[in-house]
Amino acid sequence: MQLYKGIYNGKEWPIHFKYSDALNISFLAMLYGIGMPIMFPMAMIIISNQRLGERVAVAKFMKQPPAMDDSLSKSVLSILKYGPLCLLFNGFWLLDNKQFFDNVWIYKDKSTENMMSGHHVAIKIN
Repeated sequence: MQLYKGIYNGKEWPIHFKYSDALNISFLAMLYGIGMPIMFPMAMIIISNQRLGERVAVAKFMKQPPAMDDSLSKSVLSILKYGPLCLLFNGFWLLDNKQFFDNVWIYKDKSTENMMSGHHVAIKIN
C-alpha cells in the first residue's frame, strides 16, 4: 500500500496548460517569424527546454497520471495545422509591405481620413 501511495500521490500534472504553452509558442513563432527570424530558433530552444524540465518534474515530483486516450493530442494537432497558414498569410503581407523594404510612407492630410496601407489588388494585363 505504501508503494501505491508513493506512486499515485503528489500534485496533479496540468497537461492541458503545457499543451497551450506549446501552442502559444508555436503560433507566435509562425506569426512573427518572417519579420524576426530569431523567433524560430528561440521557439525551438524554449519548447525543448520546457520539455526537458517537465520530464524531470514529472519523474521526480508529480503523481503518475491516469491512462489517457489520444483525443487531446489529436485536438492539438488539428489546431496546430493552422500555424503554417498564419506563417503564409502574415509572411506574404510582411514581405509585400512597401514600408518594410522601400521606406514608403502614406501620410494623412486630416485626422478624420482613414490610413491607407498601400496594399491594393490590381489585375493588369500587358
